[in-house]
Amino acid sequence: MFPFVRNGNLDVVIVAGPHITCWPSVGVRTLSSICSASGLSVGIYGGPELMVKGVLPLHQTGGILFIEDTQKRIHRLHARSVIKIADKIQFPLPFECWHSEGLMLLSTIEALNKTVLLNWTPRVVILGTSNSALSFGSFLLNSKSTTEVICLEIFLQWGAKRYEGWETEKRRFEILGGKIVEGKPLSLTKKTAQTWEFVIQIGADAKNFEVSRVVSAGSFYKNNGIKEYPPGSLLFELEQTAPHTPENNMEGWTLEEKRATMLGLRVSKALSTEAGSQKKENQYLFKKTKIQLKNIFDHHDKPWSPTYHGKWLSKGDMKLLKSFSGVPQKAHCFRPIATIECFEHIPCNLCEKACPEGAIKLTKDRDSVLTESKCTGCGICLTICPSQSIALVHEKENNSISEITLPTQGSFDFKSGNSITLLNRRGESLESGKVLSHQLTLPLIRIGVPTHLLWETRGYKKNAAEQHFLK
Repeated sequence: MFPFVRNGNLDVVIVAGPHITCWPSVGVRTLSSICSASGLSVGIYGGPELMVKGVLPLHQTGGILFIEDTQKRIHRLHARSVIKIADKIQFPLPFECWHSEGLMLLSTIEALNKTVLLNWTPRVVILGTSNSALSFGSFLLNSKSTTEVICLEIFLQWGAKRYEGWETEKRRFEILGGKIVEGKPLSLTKKTAQTWEFVIQIGADAKNFEVSRVVSAGSFYKNNGIKEYPPGSLLFELEQTAPHTPENNMEGWTLEEKRATMLGLRVSKALSTEAGSQKKENQYLFKKTKIQLKNIFDHHDKPWSPTYHGKWLSKGDMKLLKSFSGVPQKAHCFRPIATIECFEHIPCNLCEKACPEGAIKLTKDRDSVLTESKCTGCGICLTICPSQSIALVHEKENNSISEITLPTQGSFDFKSGNSITLLNRRGESLESGKVLSHQLTLPLIRIGVPTHLLWETRGYKKNAAEQHFLK
């Protein structure tokens, strides 16, 4: 008995590849919108209801797709262009036993973490230093799942940087106790039921680490996220980097949206007969998006890489920090004011959107980020920032103690009056501070700090033995 077959013809078909967790993503919606606006017929197929069984490439361009629905009917579609949404490549270059159960993809770990209680002790090594890798490491440390997380940077060729992600994500990861190590994985060997021996080449030495598991997050090489094979076939693959909402991964959301815009305009140019005005509009949008896409990686070539003298930020970098337009210049001496310490040009404006007073403006040149007169010190921007790189500062120049307000970390168990250890931007211990209060409506903690440490302090941890001072 032959299955029931439905035939159809479309200009563009967008299909979900294996292991796609977000469907339809922002890239799918962007592709569909651009192609439809150019007069092309578009079909979107994916998810549990419509399974793509195969694609038969045609002689010149396009292909024939075979799609099965929930009633086992086969849909045979002729498409002039096929775009497959593919999962991000998270596998590293092979090393000894890299295929063992001790190494798991970040996407798999994130799915398991929702339903299964996983063991993360004694330590975890994450392959890669992308924002996703650093963010997951911060999650493990913040949730107290483990006390040691190492992000292993393998590629190193990220422009002027030696790690892939944003400085703000690196800062949060290190404040929480994470470490970035440059090296090359050599082998992964099972030791006990729950631990593995992971050997890493660091410089000329091979060092052994006992780990609960190795998480592969990437990236392991530069990738433009769009492939066409063979060239000129209009058979494309677009890498999915966006989550369900931009708050979960602003970089991935913006990256997929801009790549989809470029690809949609490219397909429209190849398949549609554009009128004069539409053609000019698409050409302008293509050039604009190309610049925006390049700017997403601007932080690789123009990184914020502060230097330290011991635990202290160097005088030159401290001067640059205090002169930055996101840092308050006067008003913080009279009341708590936000300090927006996002020095790199990155595709994130969540704090700008969240500010109820319009006090934050993240321009390309970062020349007028904070309007002090508008900032009320409400703290909303602290809670919305995915990297927790914003603080409220109240500098009392004629007093030995000033105040800083930071987002709470993990399960909040501090009380007013508790003594805590202050941390610098690298997670190194400074001196003691005192919890002054914490908000119930927002997850924020207000801390009394020695005035000379106000601009050094950006984190905290519980003291080994609580002390009380500043009485």
